[in-house]
Amino acid sequence: MNTYQGDKLELILDAAYDLFGSQGYYATKMSEIAELAGIAKGTLYLYFSSKEDLFAAMSKRDLDSFLLELSYGVKRNTTLEAQLKFIAEHYLNYYYERRQYTKLFFKEPNNDPVILEIYRDFMANYIDIVSECMGTAELPNAHSYAKGFVGILTSMKMDMLFDESYSIEDLENTISFSTQLFLNGCKEAQQPACASSE
Repeated sequence: MNTYQGDKLELILDAAYDLFGSQGYYATKMSEIAELAGIAKGTLYLYFSSKEDLFAAMSKRDLDSFLLELSYGVKRNTTLEAQLKFIAEHYLNYYYERRQYTKLFFKEPNNDPVILEIYRDFMANYIDIVSECMGTAELPNAHSYAKGFVGILTSMKMDMLFDESYSIEDLENTISFSTQLFLNGCKEAQQPACASSE
């Protein structure tokens, strides 16, 4: 993957994000990305040799930013409950703000080894950050607890991606419910969503 710095690169990555998110990877053409970025198609290929290369760079920029903000926010909170609430807010807000770009998550390149490696590294780093919170709170087997909490959040994001009526109030309730479910368990959380699953 080529790495270039500067405003033109950011324009390209922004345009790619917009089009891959709204149209999907396979339906998006490099010429469309170049046009939206305000550059010639030939110039685009000076930065990225292929559409896969561009998608990988765009994904890495987005996921690196997510992790940086997550790490910073976790360090600003001192209790496990506050840290978990922040983690839930950060993760679920990320998807809530990208509901118009669902094709980024469901129409992406299949089996590209570079992109798969980016996603694997992201998830490993994400779990490590959450695990560190669990370890600081002296929970046994912190890595497994971290995977459990991330699993709760991963399942909770699906409603907002597919339900057009999902509101900011729903988001706030989901953040609170997810945190309390993990900390206190189903019976202690005493939420209708939990009771309905019995």
